[in-house]
Amino acid sequence: MSEAVVSTKTIPYLGTPMKVEWWEQGTGDPPMLILHGGNGFAPAPFAQALSESRRVIATQHPGFGDSERPVWVDSVSDLAHFYLELLDSQELSDVTLMGFSSGGWIAAEMAVWRPQRIGRLIFVDSVGIRIGGPTDRDIFDIFSVTREGRARRGFVDPEKAGLNVAELSDTDLARLVQAEETAALYYWEPYMHNPKLRRRLAGVRVPSAVIWGDSDRVVTPEYGRAFSESLGVGEFALVEGAGHCPHIEEPEAFCDLVESFITRTTAS
Repeated sequence: MSEAVVSTKTIPYLGTPMKVEWWEQGTGDPPMLILHGGNGFAPAPFAQALSESRRVIATQHPGFGDSERPVWVDSVSDLAHFYLELLDSQELSDVTLMGFSSGGWIAAEMAVWRPQRIGRLIFVDSVGIRIGGPTDRDIFDIFSVTREGRARRGFVDPEKAGLNVAELSDTDLARLVQAEETAALYYWEPYMHNPKLRRRLAGVRVPSAVIWGDSDRVVTPEYGRAFSESLGVGEFALVEGAGHCPHIEEPEAFCDLVESFITRTTAS
């Protein structure tokens, strides 16, 4: 297995050069770009396993970690268009775009607007749409509870959340607080969704898979099925024994689903 490389790249966005924290491991096509959820990206066994068969790339979104965020980058739409320009600037084609939670929302917006470089989409316990009425709470309010409360809500085994603050270094704790503040900026209003996105998803023609933890209590499997049904083309699979982060709780089962989907949708 090749070693992971962590670096800083400069990505042009709307004429502005932006420094981005970049993680990369593996070689081979089709490449994969990971779009992280609200806590930022941290290397984990699932990403290393997937890199055995392909080039896997992950960045910290603007404002997370060491990635720069101009003051005018403040919405999911901004993030989606930033990543579309990243695909162009890095000449990435036939990309497997995999988004986790709010990262899935970003991936969906990218596919709606400019899917030319996207070869396939994988949504993992994604947010981004509304499925109920005005008074229904489709998505649990993660900002209403403590970090420990979020771990209990999002994981079957909260110990796997890795959010024991007492064990974090000062640097890691500062990055976590920064991630929480930046997530609130991007995802608070309207809370975790775009009111128009569900209707727009019907126009997506990129091969898509929706993977969900069967015990997710942040966005339930019912929400996941509705997300899948909203796509023009999509398939839905549950990971048993997992909550909002099946890639962390059940990485082997998760990677098996991912590999199967990519194999079936990759031209020989």
